[in-house]
Formats: sequence, structure tokens, C-alpha cells
Amino acid sequence: MFDTHIHTTFSCDSSMSSDEAIQAAIRQGLGIIITEHLDLDYPENPEEFIFDPNEYFKELLSFRSDKILLGVELGLRIDCTEKNRQAIAAWPFDEIIGSIHVVDGMDIYRSDFTKGKDKKAAYKRYFQAMLECIEAFDDFDTLGHIDYISRYARYADTHIYLEDVYDEWTKVCRTLIHKEKALELNTRRLGDSAAVKTLKSMYARYKELGGRYITIGSDAHRAADIGAHFDLARDFIGEMGLQAVFFKERKLYIDQL
Repeated sequence: MFDTHIHTTFSCDSSMSSDEAIQAAIRQGLGIIITEHLDLDYPENPEEFIFDPNEYFKELLSFRSDKILLGVELGLRIDCTEKNRQAIAAWPFDEIIGSIHVVDGMDIYRSDFTKGKDKKAAYKRYFQAMLECIEAFDDFDTLGHIDYISRYARYADTHIYLEDVYDEWTKVCRTLIHKEKALELNTRRLGDSAAVKTLKSMYARYKELGGRYITIGSDAHRAADIGAHFDLARDFIGEMGLQAVFFKERKLYIDQL
């Protein structure tokens, strides 16, 4: 079983070394895909979430194996589509996660994006931006943490409710299915039963439309978080009737739960 979303010190927000990540995975009997942040033209500090792929592969290529793979988490932006293509074109990544971290030039992590918006309007715009990005950009393998906004939104209830974003989410799912892309189940919030309930409705809609493939990622920035809530992820995927997968050399492989 693979943890397909992990950050080491090549990402500015992680203090975990690659050796710590590898040893944690070995202890748990997991495969891992190291997926460092690459968000071009990031607001306020454009250099914050980028890394040098040359140094990345120079340091880690010798560790690459059937259970240790090398990927990237690419920040999808409608205004960075061509730059993103060029940034990843020359490098032999095993997996590319496409993630939405910035909408309308605003970092979702900070309060700017939701400021002055009611929750429904903010969440609709988030999923509209997600759709715009995946319609415009093909060079990714799985769509990362669809509930990223729920981690940081400044509302009393940050959960995503399908009925509030039904049309937008339906279009996202249909686009992923048409383009034969996977959908990530990010385990960061699976310890929250209310989050699980709302996420199940989103993934059920994906399945209803013909979606099948799920990558499982802890989004770990610390060794202790590798494989977090994977028991809950197994139950989640089993209940939804979806198939866990991982990517190696950009090819899809069935994961073993």
C-alpha cells in the first residue's frame, strides 16, 4: 500500500528529511511517493513553494525503488498553465498531484480568499477554479486534497456540502473521468467523523458518474504523520466501492489494501 503524498525538506513547510520519511514507511510496511511542492508565482513570495528538481533527483534518485517513488505536488493555476508544463516537462516524476492552493491570486491558507464572502459563494468559487484548472491542464495524474479549503476557511462550519457545490463538483468529476485522472483521498481530516460524512457524499457522486480510481495520501510533513488514518481510508474506499491506485513512471498501478 502506498502513501502517495509526502513532503520532505525540499518543501519549505516540511522539516522531515527523506531518510526519516523512508524509515517511517519501512516501519509501517508502506510504499511512499515523495511529492514536493511546486507552486509557481506564489502570492507574496514567488520563491516560497518551489524546489530545484535537479537537486531533488540528484539527492534521491539512488533511493528510488519499487517502494520509494519520486513525484511532485504541482499547484494548478489557470494563469500558470504553460509555466507549469515547462517546469515539469524535463523531469522523470513518477506521479504528479494537481492541487489547488491559490484562487484568484489569493492563497487559500490565509484569510484573503474567504474575507467578505459567504461560505457558499467562496466554496463555489473554489470548485469553479478547480474545474477551470483541470479543463486547461492535462499533465497531472491525480487531483489532490479536494477539501483543502476546509482546513483553513474562516467559518464556524468548514465542511463541504455536496448540495452547495453540486454543479461545480459534478463537472469536476466528469472532467477527471473523461481525462482518465485519479482523485486523491487525503487522509488529513479522516479523524473527524463529520468531515468523513460530508466527504463520502462527494466521493459517492464521483463513483455515481463513473469514477473509479483513488490515490491515498497522508500529506505528511512529519514522519509521525506518514500513513495517518490509512485504516479509515481503507474503510472509506471499501464502502464507496472505489479502487486504490498509485503511479510509477506516470503509469497507473493497482494498490494493495
